[in-house]
Amino acid sequence: MPFFDNPYEDPYNQYVFMKDPKMLDALEIDYENNKVKVDLTKLYPNIDVPETLSNLLSKWIKKINSAEVEFEDGEKIEKIDLKDLDFKLIKDLIWW
Repeated sequence: MPFFDNPYEDPYNQYVFMKDPKMLDALEIDYENNKVKVDLTKLYPNIDVPETLSNLLSKWIKKINSAEVEFEDGEKIEKIDLKDLDFKLIKDLIWW
C-alpha cells in the first residue's frame, strides 16, 4: 500500500497537512521509493532533535554526535540517523 493512500479517508483529509506551506518546506517526498524525509528544524527552528526523540520514544540518550543519536532502554541500543529521520518514527510528532 502506498505511504499516503488511506482508503478510509477522502483525499482532502488524507493530505490536509500537506497544504501547510511550513510543512511542505520541511518535507521531502520520494513517491517512487515510498519514503518521506522530514527536516524538523524547518518546522521548529530551535528544536533539540535528540531530546525530542528521547521524549517521543521514551528512551534514554546514551550518546549524541552531529550525525546520530544513540538510545538505550536497558536491554538494547538503538541508533537513529539525525540527517535522515524516518517519517514513521516521528509521525506522532508531526500529527501533534
